[in-house]
Amino acid sequence: MALYAPVQVQALLDATKTLYGYVCIGGLFVLTYVLTHHFGRLDYRQMVSISRAIAGSPLKGKFRRRKDGDDNNALAAVAAAA
Repeated sequence: MALYAPVQVQALLDATKTLYGYVCIGGLFVLTYVLTHHFGRLDYRQMVSISRAIAGSPLKGKFRRRKDGDDNNALAAVAAAA
């Protein structure tokens, strides 16, 4: 009986390694499929905007910075139009 426990542990480790190997091989197949599958076209402008947002550089032409007095003029224009 003294030999039973180490043999059981070794069998469990061997089964775990085999299962982990199958999971890794399956993961490689899934990764290959995802990398080769085209999920639609990525627009060049969108790609540039994403890369600039990640890099932290300003997005030129996307946002307009307002001056301090601009908010009051915009509110007055909206009130005048209504």
